[in-house]
Amino acid sequence: MLLDRAQHSSGEFVFPKIERLDDVQRKHRQLAELAAVWECDGCLLRDPANINWLTSGMSRRPGVGESALALYVGEDTRAVLCDNTESLAIFDEDLGGLGFSLKQRPWMEPREVLLEEICSTRRLLLDAPLRLAREGIVRPGIFTELRCQLSPIERERLRRLGAKVTRAVEATARTLEQGQTENEIAGQLAYRLLRQNVQPVRLRAVADGRLNRYRNWERSELPCTAWVTLSACGMADGLHVTATRSVVLGPGCEQLLIQYEQVGLVAATAIHFSRAGESFGDVWKRVRRIYEKIGIPNEWLANDQAELIGYRPCEESLLPDSVQTLEEQTALHWHPQVGGCLMGDSVLVTEGDSEVITSPGDWPLMTIEVRGIPVTLPDVLIRWPQ
Repeated sequence: MLLDRAQHSSGEFVFPKIERLDDVQRKHRQLAELAAVWECDGCLLRDPANINWLTSGMSRRPGVGESALALYVGEDTRAVLCDNTESLAIFDEDLGGLGFSLKQRPWMEPREVLLEEICSTRRLLLDAPLRLAREGIVRPGIFTELRCQLSPIERERLRRLGAKVTRAVEATARTLEQGQTENEIAGQLAYRLLRQNVQPVRLRAVADGRLNRYRNWERSELPCTAWVTLSACGMADGLHVTATRSVVLGPGCEQLLIQYEQVGLVAATAIHFSRAGESFGDVWKRVRRIYEKIGIPNEWLANDQAELIGYRPCEESLLPDSVQTLEEQTALHWHPQVGGCLMGDSVLVTEGDSEVITSPGDWPLMTIEVRGIPVTLPDVLIRWPQ
């Protein structure tokens, strides 16, 4: 038999939550049907995003162990392909009781030996090119579409993750001190995320309007004196959420406060119209019109504005000419910017009003009406004068 059942440690057998098992089985059926459509014997997944998606909760990071783990999905078989240094932890901590078999190799054996055993007699649907799969069909975009359709368990996880990321960002903003470097502030933010079992993916601590000149600035040894923008992308259960907040610590921020009000108008419009059935191109036209109304028609050209999120921080960038229709139960990260002011929140697309999953907690609020409907956004936290 090619695939042996995984052997667990002497501890008790792991019984997963039934919702997670159901989610894995549903995704297995999706992949089996997809393979049949492409006249393939199964699917081979090596992209960490797809591994996290199929397992409904692993958190493999790109570039971390991706060369050592793969998943094979046949019509009635799903198997983990890995070396002996990882197998015990994978099944004890992540996949016990989820119906995965184990195909294991010694750590000193080339990975290609195990992959060739899987590929040599099978025609496979692949999420990444593989020289050994001579009959393989590479279609990464298909897997992106599957990942972006979030199941009920995934949507609930996003809500919990959004609350954790927001809590970490806001707590850091309330306690950081004038004179600290951007790196020191980002370190505090990372600590708060890790305490909540959230993996930091991208952390930004940008002081004193540097975003006006460097739109993708993250952090440095430079100190903060008056204004800090904090942004965190965190991962848990394989899913990603980003939240952004700004705080005033000193004088001289009058222009930044004006820009923050302007970017709030853009963000409120974007969030309000992020509804199921809307064409992103139509949403974008409304967003662009706001830039024009506030007298900065070309500001949007300086940086990207939004992307689909899920098992990657950016599943797909959303562009002005996108013809894509927003689908219910997908997730977006909107992050418009005006000058040195960035506003960013993560949103679940629903049939009715969009759901902000990084809504402010203990934080000042601003409310902007869009077509008579109030949209609540995070305001600037003013901590000066003390």
